[in-house]
This record gives sequence, C-alpha cells and structure tokens, in this order.
Amino acid sequence: MSQIRELQPQDIRAVADMFQRVFRHVKTPAPGSLCDYLQDVFLDHPWYDPDIGARVYCDGDDVLRGFIGVYPLHMTHNDVPIRAAMLGSLMVEQPHDHPLAGARLLRSVINGPQDLTLSETANAQSRMMWEKLRGRTLPSYGMDWARILRPAAFTTQTLIKPAWLAAGFRPLSAISDPLARWGLKRFIDIETELHITARDVGLDFIADNLPELAADLPLRPGWDNQNLPWFLNHAKTKRDIGPLISRGVYDRADRLIGIYLYHGRRSGIARVLQILALPGRHGAVITNLIDDADQRGCAGVIGKSHPHLLESLLRHRAILFRREATVAHSGKPELIAELEAGGGLIDGLAGERWSRLLGDQFE
Repeated sequence: MSQIRELQPQDIRAVADMFQRVFRHVKTPAPGSLCDYLQDVFLDHPWYDPDIGARVYCDGDDVLRGFIGVYPLHMTHNDVPIRAAMLGSLMVEQPHDHPLAGARLLRSVINGPQDLTLSETANAQSRMMWEKLRGRTLPSYGMDWARILRPAAFTTQTLIKPAWLAAGFRPLSAISDPLARWGLKRFIDIETELHITARDVGLDFIADNLPELAADLPLRPGWDNQNLPWFLNHAKTKRDIGPLISRGVYDRADRLIGIYLYHGRRSGIARVLQILALPGRHGAVITNLIDDADQRGCAGVIGKSHPHLLESLLRHRAILFRREATVAHSGKPELIAELEAGGGLIDGLAGERWSRLLGDQFE
C-alpha cells in the first residue's frame, strides 16, 4: 500500500535523482553536491522540526515516487511566536500512475501542527489543490513586477529561446537600446528625493539590520543575527542569475532607511530577493534599486510584489503580472486576515527564493 512519510536521510539520493529528472529533465544521476544541498536545507535547517518537515510519497513497492519540500518558519504575530511552514518543490514521478500523490502530499503538510502554511511559488495546478483544501490565494503578494531598462536586451533575455538564437539578437540590442532608454526616461519621470545615498553593505550588516526594518509588519519571521546569516549565505550563490548585490539606502542625516538585495549582471535581468524599508520610505528605496541596476547595465528588474510596494511600483510604471501564486492556509482566521490586510512578510528571505534550488547550478 502507498504511503506518505517524513523525509529521511536515506531518501536524499532518490529525491535528488527525481529532482534531476522532473525539474531539470536530465536522466543522469544527481551530483553529490545536489544531494548535500538537499540534506542541508531540508534536514539540517536551523529551524528543523520533524513535525513540520519535507514529505515523500512511496508506492506499494516502497519506491519513492513523490516529494514535497517544506521549510519550517519561526514567525511572530503581534510579537507572539507562531509555527509556520513554507512549501517548496512539489514533484511526482509518473503522475498518471499516481494521480492523487500530489494532493495527498500537500494535504499531509497542511494538516500538520503548524499555525500557518504558505507557498510563494504555486503554479495553476497547485493553486487549485490549495483552494480545494480551503487555502487562500493572496493576489497582492503573488504578483510579479518588471521594470524594463533596456527593451531589446530585456526581450532577448526573457522571451527568445534557445540561447544560441538569443545571441543573434544581441548586436541589435546594442544599437536600439540607447534610443529606447531615452524614450523610456521621457515616459517615466520619477521625482527622486534629494540627498538619498546608497552603498554596498556586507551580509553581517544585513543580518544586524534587516529585522529592525521588518519590525513594523505584525506577521514576520523570527529573524536574529544568529539564524539570518544561514539564509543569507544560501542566497549569495546564484550562478544562473548573477552575484548577490546588497545595498543600504540612507537619508540626508545618514540614517539607514532601507535595504535591498538582488542578483544580477550586466545585460542580464536583475532578480530582486528582498526590499525592506522604514514606513513611508519604500519609494526612495525602489528608485535607488532601479537606478543601481541601470548603472550596472542590467536589461531590467523583476521582483515579487508586496502590498507596501505597490504604489511605488505603479509610479515607476512597473509591469505587473503573475507567474506563480502566493497561497496560505491556517486554522486561525486572524492570520489570514493579517495577510489579506498586507501585514505579513512572507517572501524573499522569508519565503523560499533564498534557496539555491532556484537559480543555481549543481555539478
């Protein structure tokens, strides 16, 4: 008889090989580096909790056929600690032979002891499963935003596949983008604050200051400078999308008003990991982030929306779209109400986008 059970160390090799086949479409065995990484993030996580952990689905012959990644979260709501779970990769091998495996894996996690269950990467099929289990879709968290800086290069990076075909369009980008950027700057006239400055900051600085910048949100991770470095160290390596850039933004009195982190490289797409700012200062931080990506030669900026960011993004004429939904489930209505009111921090370093499984290579 098929069963769902907690992930065990002896399952790691099978999960890694399945990850290769399902997500990377590679038939060769997974490299040892991927096995080590799965062990690290799902079994050696600093908030590891055996009651809120990854699950596997095994068929009647005890062969592993499915997996759901679970990252435990320590959070506070109005300074009261709560237990949460952030769901990551959901995969089923031979789904036609195991049509209910995905729903059973999801249900097994949602029925766990945590106060709140979340995902920021639910595709259309997963979202329907969540809603059948009385989960809620959170539109104001689930929108992606894009700010185009170099239109031809942006199109080449995001729409033209395969890579060899995209390479043929790069000379055209070099010719057309300077004129297009001039037109964009005339169309998007953002009033910038005077005396706002920014400078590169290290990960230790981020760990010391990020929790304070999140303090105005009632529902937030229980970060401190003991556990936050673990997440930051994972986030700094994303070879597919570029190095991690971390900047602090300061007002005229040299007071820190915000921090942003993104991955990017010249001619590539800047992928925002986190934006946090003091109340009312999000606009200045977003403006600085976009200017910084522009000066580094990025083709554009893509990030995840948050209710506190929407007004500033609209002023920047950012394009809003949805690739993956943000969803939540809780037996405590006050937690869902808090999220729907925009009072939660559940993305970026609080979500799963810090993970090397999104944007890095394993060899």
